[in-house]
Amino acid sequence: MADLIIQMIDIFYKEEMINRKAVKQENSILNPSLQSKKKLEGLVDKYVADGLNVGIDILIDEIEATFKNGLKEQDYNPPIDTSTIFDGPTKPARTAVKILEDNIDLLVGSADKSIVDVFQQEIAERFFQIIVKVLKRSTISVTGAINLISDLNLYYDFVVEHIKTNKKLVYPLFQSLKKVGSIYLISGSESKSIGKLVSDLSKFNGIFGQEEIYEFVQRRQDWPLIKRDVEKVMYGLSLDSKAFVELQIFDYR
Repeated sequence: MADLIIQMIDIFYKEEMINRKAVKQENSILNPSLQSKKKLEGLVDKYVADGLNVGIDILIDEIEATFKNGLKEQDYNPPIDTSTIFDGPTKPARTAVKILEDNIDLLVGSADKSIVDVFQQEIAERFFQIIVKVLKRSTISVTGAINLISDLNLYYDFVVEHIKTNKKLVYPLFQSLKKVGSIYLISGSESKSIGKLVSDLSKFNGIFGQEEIYEFVQRRQDWPLIKRDVEKVMYGLSLDSKAFVELQIFDYR
């Protein structure tokens, strides 16, 4: 609708103002008609941007509520004494992606390509931030990591299918999430391997810093059991026992 308004204004200006010689200097900064036209176009653009922001906020709020109300603790940390059947992504993940699928392409074919690109990129980046928050408040076991990986793969597949531009900005975000998911798949008996993985920031496409990766690994269900061995690797295998003890004391302050 905004594009149509701009087109109508442009046609009116050319037909009624320029062709009828209502203005003598078409591109002059002293031309009041041209200045009014540009002012109106700027006003329409502002309203479009404000409307997009409101729409994105509502969409993101709905997705956040989906995870907050639908994701259960046992989804990523199922009871050990029960048999777990894995049937693909969790229900909240499927619901969230369905909401995105219903809205991500709303502007395609009805708005300027640059607006569509900004709209889709903003949604993708804010969805990424939601998933990061979900991970940081979840407890994730090795068994539950299978569900998590299914969810992360679903998100990545969605992005690949729907984001056709700005790929270099969006794809690495969701690739890094898949790498984060692998932190939870490694058995606790391989704590040194976990330490090596979380110490290599290049594995995460430079998206996350060491502090944030440390937050992720702490969400492992067995973290109290593997913490010491993982931190030995993270802080450097060359640390002597005295230095490591001092680090541990500092960590608990």
